[in-house]
Amino acid sequence: MKKISTLLFFFLLASLNAFHAQEKTPLILPGKGISEVTIGMKMSEVEKVLGRPNGKYSFKEEKKGYLNFGYDPNDYLVFKNGFDLV
Repeated sequence: MKKISTLLFFFLLASLNAFHAQEKTPLILPGKGISEVTIGMKMSEVEKVLGRPNGKYSFKEEKKGYLNFGYDPNDYLVFKNGFDLV
């Protein structure tokens, strides 16, 4: 009986974990946003949802980082567009 109770406990625990993982899957709505982040939100609103960024890097700094790791920045859209911050 103890083995059955233990197995039932771990099955229930695994089921709850799987359910929780599904709940955290971001929902992408084309033309609207991703999960709680929607198009048109202010940066301050986005930071409330996602948290503050770890850092902001200039175009030049980010490109140098890619080169240091052996990547060709020209293969990435962000460098082709020439954004100010990456």
